[in-house]
Amino acid sequence: MPQNWKTYKLGELYNSTSGLSKSREEFGFGNPFVTFKNVFYNYFLPDKLTELANTNEREVQRSSVLRGDLFLTRTSETLHELGMSSVALKDYPLATFNGFCKRLRLKEDVDFEVDPTFIGFYLRSSKFRSEVGKHSTMTTRASLNNNSIASLEIDLPPFKEQIQIGKILKSLIDKIELNLQMNKTLEEMAMTLYKHWFIDFEFPHSPNSPPLEEYPQGEVVSTSQQVVSTSQQVYSKSQQMQSKSQQDKRQDSPSQQDKQQSKSQQDKRQDSPSQQDKQQSKSQQNARQDSPSQQDERQGKVEHNHPAFQAPLQRRGSHSGDQDGSFLQGKGSYSDDHAPLKGRGIDGARNTVNYMSLPYNPALKERAKALRKAGNLAEVLFWQQVHRKKFLGLDFDRQKIIGNYIVDFYCANVQAVVEIDGSSHDNKQEYDAARDAYLESLGLTVIHITDDAVLKDLPQTMEDLKNYAVFQVGIKDYSAFQEGKD
Repeated sequence: MPQNWKTYKLGELYNSTSGLSKSREEFGFGNPFVTFKNVFYNYFLPDKLTELANTNEREVQRSSVLRGDLFLTRTSETLHELGMSSVALKDYPLATFNGFCKRLRLKEDVDFEVDPTFIGFYLRSSKFRSEVGKHSTMTTRASLNNNSIASLEIDLPPFKEQIQIGKILKSLIDKIELNLQMNKTLEEMAMTLYKHWFIDFEFPHSPNSPPLEEYPQGEVVSTSQQVVSTSQQVYSKSQQMQSKSQQDKRQDSPSQQDKQQSKSQQDKRQDSPSQQDKQQSKSQQNARQDSPSQQDERQGKVEHNHPAFQAPLQRRGSHSGDQDGSFLQGKGSYSDDHAPLKGRGIDGARNTVNYMSLPYNPALKERAKALRKAGNLAEVLFWQQVHRKKFLGLDFDRQKIIGNYIVDFYCANVQAVVEIDGSSHDNKQEYDAARDAYLESLGLTVIHITDDAVLKDLPQTMEDLKNYAVFQVGIKDYSAFQEGKD
């Protein structure tokens, strides 16, 4: 030990206090609470205490948690779990601590200063852990009583040296924790990409694909018009096939026609008179029962009048005055009957009214597919959190076409757009602002998240997303839906 270091017993510097013992019913609400795990697994108490306990004013005053407080596990099933330490680097208002721990607070009459960061590392050193083993007892459980704790020895350098040592060690620990977090994130990314590419078979775009940042412009139509257009194409193709079939029939050789005619006459002759009478009687009866329109249909006089095969539908909520395209540029307004609906769809059904009412540029369809297959890492990770209604039971679409734009994520339930912004947005402020203004003119809420936030702290990013007002409605509906299911 260096000459300027001094040896002290903990009892000379600190007062020891026991924590609170609470019944199971008093947890889950109330004030912050330091648990056995908080002490056992951490050199320093977590910045935020997530466990809560119902405590009164007297308990808070007696078992408070202040900067510089040391905590030791005082009892456990094994010796190696005994005397594990954690130090508070700040005050925790209204917080108390667990009865399986001891709190050591520096005595007021001690004129010797102790740096909380340094002592946090020292109490985890092999030298101090060996000291704890010497004073531990084992009966039915391993334990440290007040006398044992007071007898534990520690070696302390001058205060300035404590601060220097503490800073160096803390910076190293912070780097280690950051690397561990990065490794964990990289492992999650690797697993996500593996599933994305080799299980879901959504491969990255090929090198020959056009640049994804170029958005082709074209006529904007509604989603419902796109459905009608597709239906018309299918109907047209079926008509062509039918026409070809009739043409093939006419091209049959005379001998084939004669054979077919001869076979038909032969079948007729084989029918007994009674069978012919029955067929004739049934035909006359059907003719009497059919309405005039049904008879016309039997004779092929009725045209196909299904809505899907008529002229393209106008967008829901559009007016005759919107034919110039002003409505699709955000200059028009919805009528009261066709305003954007705020349906939730929490019961699992897609809100088709919201989904189908949006303007749509079919020229962007292939580009949207290419974007889905591009494998943008931040977007893939976010998609894993929201697809299949994992986020508040809401239904999300990825790379959704809205007008002349492709948005990263769209939630029809609450009319929200979520954009994951990377470095490609750095020099596109004007473009992004124009796009946001257009989307908001359609009644949509636009939320921007940085890809850095997704990659470095995805769980916190998803929690922050829940705090947006548009998703607060989803939280209430989702809770009500869950209660209804139960």
